Amino acid sequence: MNNVVLKIMNLKGEYILNMVGRYFVWVILIYYISIFMHELGHYLTSRLMGIRLNLFVVGPIKYINDNNKKALKFRFSGSLISGGFILPEINNEIEDKSKFYLYTNKYINILYGGPIFTFITIAMSSLFIIENKFTSVSMIFLIINWSIFINIFSVSINVYGDYCLIDLLKRKPERTILMLSTQFASEYPINKFIFEEAEEVVDRVLSKGEYNNMILVLINRIIDYKIINGQNLSVQCDKFKEWIFNYYFNSLRGNIFNDAKFIKVAYKILLHEYSITKNKPILDNYEKFDKFLTLNSYNNNKYLLDVHENLKDLYIRGKGFNIKFSKYVCDVGQIFSECKNYNKMLNDIINKL
Repeated sequence: MNNVVLKIMNLKGEYILNMVGRYFVWVILIYYISIFMHELGHYLTSRLMGIRLNLFVVGPIKYINDNNKKALKFRFSGSLISGGFILPEINNEIEDKSKFYLYTNKYINILYGGPIFTFITIAMSSLFIIENKFTSVSMIFLIINWSIFINIFSVSINVYGDYCLIDLLKRKPERTILMLSTQFASEYPINKFIFEEAEEVVDRVLSKGEYNNMILVLINRIIDYKIINGQNLSVQCDKFKEWIFNYYFNSLRGNIFNDAKFIKVAYKILLHEYSITKNKPILDNYEKFDKFLTLNSYNNNKYLLDVHENLKDLYIRGKGFNIKFSKYVCDVGQIFSECKNYNKMLNDIINKL
């Protein structure tokens, strides 16, 4: 009798595990279908606006249009691996002020496309539930898409929701350039107008003491071009550099999530300094960087340990640039590793080091 009861309990346990596993698979599948529908809205709107996409990403799947060579690739790590995004072309679209503002209006319309498709998915899921059809699946679709729709209105450390971007660009259309930093790598070299516009916006924002994540990412891309062209930083970027090394790095912080974005810019600034003075490297800022990482015990983090070792090779050991650290030079490598323009930019930076 006990054996029979035990078998029944085991069968029930197996059945519950089976059901949980099945629902888990369904949830993951529906989640990525929902992300795909959202990004499809952006894609179709971009087609209506006449703007070509160079990249379409949904989770681990990325579709690349690299110099008219199209490819479907897979990735299993990197930014937004659980989400999706698109990358509209800019080099042939923005050539002067009038085209820049025209592009901004088109970009705002593209941003509307995702939320519209998410809302359509919500409406269809609700209709199926009302009609009592595919109830379980429709309920999962409804919950997931409502969460996506709510996130459209939110801002996190690294990601702005679509509505937040729309609101920002309607109020400050010149800040469209902040959304386009990734294209500095994917469409390398970007045209002169875009670069000068980016520098102008960055200088204006830095002069107000705004150091948000979008600005820091764009500064990184600008410094890439400064290294390649052997140019000095702008006055405002120089002031920002002084603020990082003489103020920010002059205290114990200990919040790696906040500190990492400044460390990443400081690393790029030090690469730029080295590229300008490599015959006789100036150690002052490097020593402040070294002290900051040591005080906060950040050398336990693999990324921070590697960039620290990279800088030691350059500033202390005199070994020159070690190619194994190239993946840290430009932080879009996990997405654009197959992109010719990105690889050309990376090679041009390394050749200057």
